[in-house]
Amino acid sequence: MTIDGSTGKATALPIDRTAKGSSAAQAILSSAGARVAVLPLTGVCSILTARLVTDAYGVDGYAIFSLIAALPFLFPFIDLGVGAAVANAAGALPARAQEYRETLTRARRVLLLVGASVLLAVFGIAVLGAWPTLTGLPDSATVNWGIAGAMVLFAVAVPGSLGHSMLFGMRKNSWSVWIQGLGPPITLLLVFAATIWAPTIFAALVATTAGILVSHWVATAVASRVGVARDARRAAQATPRGTTRVVLWATAWPMLIVSLSLPVSFQTGRLVLSWQATLGDVAVYSAAMVAFLPVFSIAQVAGQSLWGEFAGARARSESGAAEYLTGLKIVALVGLTGAAGLVVFGPWLSGLAVNNAVQFPPELFWILGATVLIQALYIPSGMYLTDAPGLRFQALFAVLMGVFVLSASALTAGPLGVTGVALSLLCGIVVFQLVPGTIRVLVFIGRHDGNDPA
Repeated sequence: MTIDGSTGKATALPIDRTAKGSSAAQAILSSAGARVAVLPLTGVCSILTARLVTDAYGVDGYAIFSLIAALPFLFPFIDLGVGAAVANAAGALPARAQEYRETLTRARRVLLLVGASVLLAVFGIAVLGAWPTLTGLPDSATVNWGIAGAMVLFAVAVPGSLGHSMLFGMRKNSWSVWIQGLGPPITLLLVFAATIWAPTIFAALVATTAGILVSHWVATAVASRVGVARDARRAAQATPRGTTRVVLWATAWPMLIVSLSLPVSFQTGRLVLSWQATLGDVAVYSAAMVAFLPVFSIAQVAGQSLWGEFAGARARSESGAAEYLTGLKIVALVGLTGAAGLVVFGPWLSGLAVNNAVQFPPELFWILGATVLIQALYIPSGMYLTDAPGLRFQALFAVLMGVFVLSASALTAGPLGVTGVALSLLCGIVVFQLVPGTIRVLVFIGRHDGNDPA
């Protein structure tokens, strides 16, 4: 609605829902396409890196290398959730330039403090020689300081992680995907150099996190040069600092809870199987993940591109209905395609990865395919609910889902093996994400559009 200057009467402006839906569809497809294009390159680089390390340092060397490379993924919460606030502020551009500047400045201060704290902890542990003990690796100075070096690079990368949040909000998610694809090739090049010139595995161990460092800071540099970001800086310069109040933690703390809770649902399957079943079941589940995780990531990345679309709709005081419905259709198609591919080709790909050393239950890839589809159907709701109330809602159900999935997996892993763990995850997503998230979004859209006099 706007006010007609000549009559003083409220005049309804036509809403171009087709254009908004087209923008959402383009964002989703470009992100999914980027992920599909990047996966083969990153996969080949990861395989070549593994071969280089194994040939140069043996199987034990590769085990040490791969464990250290996985350490950063134990800390998905490292940004303390402030990336959510930055993404929302970036999504409101160009209208709220001052709010964006203040949010970004405060978030950078928080992550600089986090990075400095990680650095102190890393050096303290290294001086005590305790890294091998903490990781269960061989006790040697090379391993101790190799882990310390890798974690130093990770600490320096922490403030740069805001670059990807900025790109999400600015509707440049596909750019973020391409930039993240730089990590494995950079690691491969550094490991190749290490195997030629370094006499020990130390340099290769430090290189495990170099790709993360480069990816984060390249994303920050690119995001800072996006046209809408440059315009925001110029507009914000005309306003004194401190005149706009931003509430960083209103979205940060629930996002932090989500980041802490979701790995309980998605990453504990192998651990539960090791407790309740056999190592053979762990091997089957791990092999299945080789095919499942890349397909799952395509659906996730495609849906993440909607974050900026919905942040922009909130900034315009719109319901975002057009973006939601279009996004739901496109992501559902992506999810259905991925699910079908997983059912057809998953057993072959996973079997190839382990030289057909394990046998998969016939129903396993049907369950994993359904998980991909259900998660795809939920992602538009998850991206829609990224304001403070929406994130609090997601945080509550993420905790409930974590408790349910872990408990159900523990109860079913013994009698059903990998099938029980996979079913527990699928049921958790349906009951604690898809159903409540979809209902909340549809109710909000209905109320918003019902209250709109246009």
